[in-house]
Order: sequence, then structure tokens, then C-alpha cells
Amino acid sequence: MQSIKNLTIVIFGLISMTSCEDVIELDLESSEPQTILEATIDATAQTATVLLTESNSFYDQGVHTALSGASILLTDDTGLNYSLLETESGVYQMENIDLSTATDFSIVIDINGELYETSAEVPAPVALDSIIVSTGGGGPLAGDGNQRLQAIFQDTPNVENYYRIRAYQNDTLLASIYTVLDDQLRGDGEEINIGIRQFFEVDNTVTLELLSTSKGYYDYFFQLSSQSGRGGNSTTPFNPVGNFTNNGFGYFGIFHSSTRSVQL
Repeated sequence: MQSIKNLTIVIFGLISMTSCEDVIELDLESSEPQTILEATIDATAQTATVLLTESNSFYDQGVHTALSGASILLTDDTGLNYSLLETESGVYQMENIDLSTATDFSIVIDINGELYETSAEVPAPVALDSIIVSTGGGGPLAGDGNQRLQAIFQDTPNVENYYRIRAYQNDTLLASIYTVLDDQLRGDGEEINIGIRQFFEVDNTVTLELLSTSKGYYDYFFQLSSQSGRGGNSTTPFNPVGNFTNNGFGYFGIFHSSTRSVQL
């Protein structure tokens, strides 16, 4: 039976710069403050963004401390270097990243002499072809919020593809849901038709954003999906395994973005 991983997770917060970045809040195994590294390259916008924060014990009251003064260097496999600039406390960015010939990027983050390093491959871009809207299934309490959406796109053949879908209603990110999937079980090069696990309300504009991502980015968020699947009051938290050295908590990923909108 064909299947794909379609998982809904809770993500708190939204930082909007040149693109949307998610601020993650999780129960960690350790009660000690934890440095969190969230690094992405938006290959479509050609921008790099790194968010550096430190958690309080078990994210006490959801308060994070921004980490300023870090040194961040991006290097692609052709030898081009980019030093990210701190645009606000704990937020580091660089525009005009050249991805025309690069196939992977490495990143080194220096926080007060502590070095965190990793690399990520540049994924193949995949376009979101269309959105199908269907009505019904919301139950008697759903009211007008019984519109369901399906995202349609063509998987790239002969490539291991990893995807994430974000949903926006009237330009506001629906931070409580998104979809993570790959093409490993469904079949390489097939058309993918994936339902979004969310009811949408009529008289609203909904935008779906398809991210075709690097594997490390996908792996990290898939782990978060698995933890969220235990329920919002899980008493057995775990630290997702990131792709940074030095036991860095977080991820570095590269993605292409493709969006489509529908008026319900």
C-alpha cells in the first residue's frame, strides 16, 4: 500500500524577515539552559537566516534569551564565503546567496568560542502545481470551517526528495499544523496528492507553501512530528538529534519554496 509520512506538529512563534522562520519550543531532557541553533538557506529568495537563542529550564514560561555577538560563516563547495550579519538580537542574515553552481553548503557558528559545524545539500526545486478544495467532513460542530485542501505536485525522478508544507490563512501562518513527507515509500517520480490535516473556513484566502528541503532539515522536523504525535501533554520528552557537531541542539537546512493560494 502506498503511503507517505503526513504528520501534524505544534510550532510556536513566527519571525518574519525576508522569509518565515519557525521558533521551536520543546520539553528538553535536561533542565540546564540549552543553546538552540536554527539555520536555513531559502534557495528561492537566496537568503540565509540563523536564529540563536538559549532556553530556560524546560522552556520556563516560553521565554528564550537571544544570543548576540556570534560569528557565522557559510561556505559553498565552490569556495564562496558569506559572513552573516546580526540584524537584530539573536538574528543573523545574509542576502544574495549564489546557489547557481553550488551543490552543498557548510556552516560554522562560533558562540563565545564554542564552535558548531555542519553541512547541507542543495535540494532540487519542486513546484506546487495546484490545490484541490473539497467540502464536508467537518462534523456538526465545524460550522463553516469544513473546507479541506489537497496539495498536488510532481516528485522529481531519480532524486531523494523531502518536503514540508506550511499553510497560511489570510497571510497568517497557521502555526499549529504543517505536513512533513518524503518520496521514499510513495515512489520516485510520481505525482503526489497530499491532504492537509486542517479544516479551513469559507470566505478566507488560504496559501499553501511547499518547501522542497535538504535531508537534515527534514529529519529534524520529522522527529519533532513524532514527539508531537504523543500528544501535547507528553511526559516523556526527548532531544531531537540535530545535524550540528558539538552536541548542538537545532538544525541547518536548505529549501526551495513554491506557493499557491485559493479563495474559499
